[in-house]
Amino acid sequence: MSAIDRHEFVMYLQPQFSLISEKIIGFEALVRWDNPKYKLDSPAEFIEIAENNNMIIDIGRIVMEETFRLAKILEPYNIKISMNISPVQILQAGFVAEIVNSFERHELKEHSISIEITETFLMTSFDMIIEKLKLLQARGFDIHLDDFGTGYSSLLYLKELPINAIKIDKDFTKYSNSDKHSRAIINMIISLAKNLDLSIIAEGVEDDKQYKFLQKAGCEVIQGFYIGKAMKLEDAIDIIKAYNIDKSAPLLTKKR
Repeated sequence: MSAIDRHEFVMYLQPQFSLISEKIIGFEALVRWDNPKYKLDSPAEFIEIAENNNMIIDIGRIVMEETFRLAKILEPYNIKISMNISPVQILQAGFVAEIVNSFERHELKEHSISIEITETFLMTSFDMIIEKLKLLQARGFDIHLDDFGTGYSSLLYLKELPINAIKIDKDFTKYSNSDKHSRAIINMIISLAKNLDLSIIAEGVEDDKQYKFLQKAGCEVIQGFYIGKAMKLEDAIDIIKAYNIDKSAPLLTKKR
């Protein structure tokens, strides 16, 4: 029996916080391998293994269905969910039809789901991927470019990509407290996004200094341990209530 048959791949949700409204406005759905025997340091490790062993299609299907299920549960809170897909998945024949059919079966609203892609998408079959992303965007999915600034091709292809948002890579955020170059790059990315009429999300926010810098720089949304780690559904609902309803979250109460 495989890990898929044993239902070992489970979804966690990491909150995304608006610096404008000071509310939780979304979550990134992150898959985890729940098996202590094969505990890995990061999800990227088993995703790489899955891609190399042709398991990524089946895992991707689990991610899609679970993300849509969670999105439907969180719909009353006006929350958006983003999910990651791999180049292997999107290049599969019938992928667009499959994801659209699942989206419609769950009766989700347009723009409630964002698809995150990385710059590895740009390395192969670029034209085919662009075509599929445009089809998905036309059917109500938002497209986010993840880990922006870490690859050589970002600016070269940015004008061609049908994207709605840029996500600043966590390494820039990590060093923003001590490295002026990281701060300069973040300011440049935010300015670029605004000029292109794209939303901007900063990943890897871990402390108050990073929070305040990004707020001053004009970043719209942040994600990271400062707001919350990836969590299960019941904890996600609790954090929505703490930020959006009760206003009891420590980050909000210390400002009063």
